[in-house]
Amino acid sequence: MDSPAADIQDDAPVSFYCEMCQVWHTDGYDTAIALCDYCGRPLCPTFDYACTNCGRFACDSDCQACQEEDCAVIICFICVASHLAIHHPMESAA
Repeated sequence: MDSPAADIQDDAPVSFYCEMCQVWHTDGYDTAIALCDYCGRPLCPTFDYACTNCGRFACDSDCQACQEEDCAVIICFICVASHLAIHHPMESAA
């Protein structure tokens, strides 16, 4: 999956210390790093992705991987219910 850190938001920082990786992240071009659309936290280029359902950028705290068998999508917390209803109706009903 491509990292959202390549996408630029106007008020995002050029670099930040990532608690998850325990390193300083920078995009290397002196331009801003993307922010989470929900909490505003700078995105980690290693662990944070855009929601595969709605496309919003979400940090690791505001998204999750689908837990159903053989499903590897990353979805934001808002899209979890609709993803399960559409793609896993039998599993989520159990």
